[in-house]
Parts: sequence; structure tokens; C-alpha cells
Amino acid sequence: PTQVRGRILSAADLLRQAERRVHDRPDVSPATQLELLAIVGESLFGLQENADAARVVEQALRLQDSSRIDDDLLQARLRLVLSQAYEILGRHEEAKRELTRSFAALKTSEDPTGRLFLQATLQQSALAIVLSEYADAERAAKAAIDIASSMLGPSSSELATALQQLSHVYTLTQRREQAVEPARRSYTMFLDLHARDLTHPRVMESALYYGQALHGVGDFEDAFK
Repeated sequence: PTQVRGRILSAADLLRQAERRVHDRPDVSPATQLELLAIVGESLFGLQENADAARVVEQALRLQDSSRIDDDLLQARLRLVLSQAYEILGRHEEAKRELTRSFAALKTSEDPTGRLFLQATLQQSALAIVLSEYADAERAAKAAIDIASSMLGPSSSELATALQQLSHVYTLTQRREQAVEPARRSYTMFLDLHARDLTHPRVMESALYYGQALHGVGDFEDAFK
């Protein structure tokens, strides 16, 4: 409190403060600095502080390169976050480049087909939608559905997200009838995952996609609900 003159710090303020302290501690090993910067960058991204998230993750990747820290899984994780942040910032070609690098790092990592691979596949679909590459978006969404179902079972946030993306591709490519069922499944799944809280952001987002799908086939009464 004495350092910020009574101002209440936000979570993002605390993370930026943590970033500065990482750089101010020469006694901390590069490996520890790298992991801390990764956590700060990912956390900033989770708070939608996308520009700062990208900046911190870029620092982490430079540190990994200069220190020659051999950790392919961490590099894949960092590049995936960077791809996601770049996408939101409108830097789409850079987002695509970082996603390609994330997949490449995953291939040589200790867990090439784990949950991080699933998250990268979801990002592949999301980014392809933004770039209007709908065939690639559909292929990645279907792959993510298969991976999530096999790895996590019949209900998970990743599966619900993949279904939502597939529905969106169907809507964008005028396959309105096909869009309804994956949107319905996604909405129902997110409702169950978040204790039927209609105000949860993921539930609200999936409700929007489901409503749009219903509207697309002329089911205006259910779309309104």
C-alpha cells in the first residue's frame, strides 16, 4: 500500500509488478525466470490483457532461446498462447506462424498428443474461421471433437468448444440444418459444466451460437428463448 499510495491493485497490475520483479532478481536462474514469465504471460492472457500477454511471452521465448533451455513442451505452450493473443490483436499471419511453431515443438516434446495438442487443434480451427479458411476450420474442429471425446470423455469444455466451432463453420458455409445439433450439444454441455449458470460467459456465448443456428433454420420461437 505504501508503494502505490493507497491505490487498489488489479490482478493485471500485480502480474505486471511480478514481471518487473523477475527482471530485477539477478540471483534467479534463467530456467526459473522462464517459468515465471510463462505463468505471468498466460495469466495476463487469461485476464484478456492481450498486448501485455504477447509482450511477456515474447520475452520468455527470447530468454529460452538465449539461455538454450531445452523444453519443447514449454515452448509449444508459449507459442500457443502467443498465437491466441496475436489472433485477438488482429495479427493473424503472425498468429498462424506461431501456431505452426507450437505444433512443431509439440512433435518433439515429451507429450506430443496430449491436452496441449488438443488446445492447439482448437486454436487451429478458431484461427481458420477468422481467416475464412472454412475447410481447414471444419477439419480441425472435427479432429478436436474426436480427440476430446477420446481423451476427456463425453463432456468437457474442449469438446463443447469444438462443437461450437463446427456449428459456426456450418453456419458460415450456409449448411444451416447441420449447424443446429452441434450448437445444441455445445450449449447443453456448457450449461452442465457451469452449474446451469446462464450468466457464465461460456454459457452466454454458446447460447448465442445456438440461437443463431435456430434462427438460421427458421425456428424463431426457440431461437428467441
